[in-house]
Amino acid sequence: MRERTLGIGFIGAGFIAQVAHLPAFLRHPRVRGKAMADARPGLRAAVARAHGLADAATPRAVLDDPAIQAVVICV
Repeated sequence: MRERTLGIGFIGAGFIAQVAHLPAFLRHPRVRGKAMADARPGLRAAVARAHGLADAATPRAVLDDPAIQAVVICV
């Protein structure tokens, strides 16, 4: 049986997201980080790039992405 992966999007790129939520979720072998949304464009882009995530301009873009099955809200 093939193990399925879970595409996860993140809303919120603050300190706790960076040091706790993102590393914890992204180190799981069946999780694929897909996108990051944050109201601060510079921070969003930097965190997305650092973790290999798409830079989503808005939370709605994360919620509407068909490749994302779960969303972690870190605000």
